[in-house]
Amino acid sequence: MIINFHIRNFFSIKEEQVLNFEADLKDEKYNDYFVIKAGKYNLLKLIALYGPNGSGKTTILRAFDTLQTTVINTRDANQILNYVPFEFDPKLKKQNTSFKLDFLIKEKNEYVKYRYEIEYNSKEIVFEKLSYFPSTKAAVIYERKLNADHVRGFDFIVQKNMKLKKSEKDVIEANTLHNSTILSSFNKANPIFPNAKKVFEWFKNYMGHFTETAAFGTKPLDYFGFDYSKSLSYFNDADRKKILIQFLENADMNISDIVIPEYGKSVSEFKDFWKTMAESLTKSCVTEEIPKNEDLYLSNKAADTGKINSKILHNYKSGDDNKAAFLPIIFESAGTIRSIGFAHKLAQSMIQPSLLLIDEIENSLHLEMVKYSILTYLSNSADSQLIFTTHNLLLMDWDVMRNDVIWFTEKKEDGATDLYALTDFNGVNRKKLLKQYMAGNLGAFPDIYQYKFDLEPVKEKTES
Repeated sequence: MIINFHIRNFFSIKEEQVLNFEADLKDEKYNDYFVIKAGKYNLLKLIALYGPNGSGKTTILRAFDTLQTTVINTRDANQILNYVPFEFDPKLKKQNTSFKLDFLIKEKNEYVKYRYEIEYNSKEIVFEKLSYFPSTKAAVIYERKLNADHVRGFDFIVQKNMKLKKSEKDVIEANTLHNSTILSSFNKANPIFPNAKKVFEWFKNYMGHFTETAAFGTKPLDYFGFDYSKSLSYFNDADRKKILIQFLENADMNISDIVIPEYGKSVSEFKDFWKTMAESLTKSCVTEEIPKNEDLYLSNKAADTGKINSKILHNYKSGDDNKAAFLPIIFESAGTIRSIGFAHKLAQSMIQPSLLLIDEIENSLHLEMVKYSILTYLSNSADSQLIFTTHNLLLMDWDVMRNDVIWFTEKKEDGATDLYALTDFNGVNRKKLLKQYMAGNLGAFPDIYQYKFDLEPVKEKTES
């Protein structure tokens, strides 16, 4: 679980900004739902980012995602890193991006604190350091520094108390390029280095669940915001899918099944598959017969390749009869698609501890659906954490969130992002929070002041 995250010189972030998951000990509201008690730490399950468009909310999410991919991905020697420095400062455009992450890993029912630090540019990793905290003081596991005289281009320094054999150290060095991290070597080799390997696994499994708004609706099989091949094991597992379907049923969506056929099935095979699904339905639910035009259930692209799209089973009433019919995903509304993708992500985080990053959580969703999703996540997740960006001001007004989960991003005059928490303000009246924000007392509010435009020159050109 994440304690805090430091970001510097990345996209709209200029000077170092810190996002902190440590709960406000003075605020005991809904502790059982919002706070994870992890050893001596009290960590928030949820952070909500508010701020005007273009103020850097999505940049915070991208930073988490970029750190994860930078850490675990192996690269070829010529591949550039995801390096986008702050563009409005000529000096910073030539400086490194840096991240520092403090986090906890559960080991034998105890939580151990780790710290990972990295600096890099488009060409190379400049600095990398992994530490852990056996006590209040940090103990370095390894450090990596540039060294042009070294055959690998860097020094890989491992502390003696880590007891790493020279042969194992050589394996790690041999699998680490100038543009890849020490931890990424575990993607290529399997050296015996428990302290570093468990951190690699944590980055791989806990981090990296980022869902941008743009991920939805790009093409049919990407609608749910997940990798198609990985989704099959989830949606074809009866127990896991039961949770997802229950989520949708509780949300009053009248969806009772979601089917994701494997690639490569022919239309004739799909007929048999359809009939099998029909026979498996409850007696109280009548399924429509297969349409004569099977191509209706194929997207143009999928029809050319024989690949079949996902389908959703909708329940409805016809007179006094309960009926159900499958619809292909390409016929579904954006709200239905987003709800399923959202349910899938939340269900995963409730089952497997992970960091879930969602951009514009309210996109295509009814506000009650957003509220329901947040409360469901808080009620069922254990060691997972959720960060979402939002423009849903009613969440401030409703009794849904604590003060310490609300954070703001504000664009300063130089174009840089300023990240700060609601708890930075004294005397905030929870019952009047929305009014205080709308009045501009908390900052991070768009300064819109002009509504009238001079349209005459354009009108004259159009008329002529």
